[in-house]
Amino acid sequence: GHCSWSRLCVIQTMAYLGCVWQMWISSDSLTFTIWHGVSVALRCMMAFVIGNVPLTVILNAVHGVGVSVRVFSSPHPEELETFMALELASGLGVVAVSALVDSMYRREMRATVEASLASESEHTAKELLSLVCDAVVALDDRLRIKHRSPALEALLFMNTAHGLCGVDFGELVCDGDRFEAFMADPGRVQCLHVTLRDASGHAVGAQLFRSRLLGLGGQISHLLGIREDEDTVHSRQLPANLLGENVLFDTWPPSVLEHRTSCGSETSFSSVFSESAEHAFIVDAASPRLVMLSCTSSFTSLIGPVHNGDMLDWVAGHDTRSLLGMITGASLGAAPGATQMTFKLPHGQHSGQLRAICEASLVNEDSEDGRVRVKVILTDVQVGRRRRSRASDQGNGRGQIRRQSL
Repeated sequence: GHCSWSRLCVIQTMAYLGCVWQMWISSDSLTFTIWHGVSVALRCMMAFVIGNVPLTVILNAVHGVGVSVRVFSSPHPEELETFMALELASGLGVVAVSALVDSMYRREMRATVEASLASESEHTAKELLSLVCDAVVALDDRLRIKHRSPALEALLFMNTAHGLCGVDFGELVCDGDRFEAFMADPGRVQCLHVTLRDASGHAVGAQLFRSRLLGLGGQISHLLGIREDEDTVHSRQLPANLLGENVLFDTWPPSVLEHRTSCGSETSFSSVFSESAEHAFIVDAASPRLVMLSCTSSFTSLIGPVHNGDMLDWVAGHDTRSLLGMITGASLGAAPGATQMTFKLPHGQHSGQLRAICEASLVNEDSEDGRVRVKVILTDVQVGRRRRSRASDQGNGRGQIRRQSL
């Protein structure tokens, strides 16, 4: 801090003055020469540790004047020329070391500030894009995806070992030339309508929002927000290679879920499902409210993107105890048992409910994170919708909510 820096400057000043004083009280040439050598070593060490070029120049000038006056007033003034040459050489060396160290400190400080500003800028831009986009990806200067994006993989129905990390984003866009021209424009944040291709080859209309970031050394990177067009939200189904497999998608960032839920927007996946696909999810039985860890692609297509959601928040009140008992029993190794339960769909309270036969079983895998993974499979799934109707409530005329039979 500023206090520590001031203390170091005071210590440096006192060390210089102490050396000059010791040379002034030296009674013979040998003692004077020894203290002069100590002074040179101490000044170099101070310059290396503290830097501070202006103070170092002033103190070395005062030190040189003090040494010159002491030698000139000694019984051997003929040695003045020799000591002046030594003092000049050592003073220039100390100042050079101080300037070098000061330059290094300034470069390091500038790099730290730039890194902090770049990180804060990227975080802010990512938060803003997450409010309006289905997925946000970071691209490097060659427009390659820097980090894995579960949201983008779910949007395009792609699930590979390494995700889309390292893939040129232009390969996912039908019109790559327009995309490259859009990304090359150094202007302000813009929006571009493009067509993407999902894993099954279907066209996915989307809007792209870009934020251009400047990192260390002028390195350019991009944050790209992808928002699926409304007219294609419900026009796609899971590709055939995923319908018959129990593919697990990582869950989506919570900011995306919160925004999509609060705004009442539709899910990105079609709620049409195949009987051959397994609707299943895995929860942590050790968590108080049964945190979801992962789910199959078919389950994601049914309820929409989720991230570490608490399953107890999705269960109708009268089924909460049943779900807890079923999960607890499975975590203790009990034989799987089927139970009918009613779930509240997480994407909007007015979208309806889901009723299914649930069966839980313990996932046999070594866990080093303390989580107890229990898999829940849903069968005989039925989805009910809600609609408003007018009904006479013994003459009070209030509107009531009537739910269609499941």
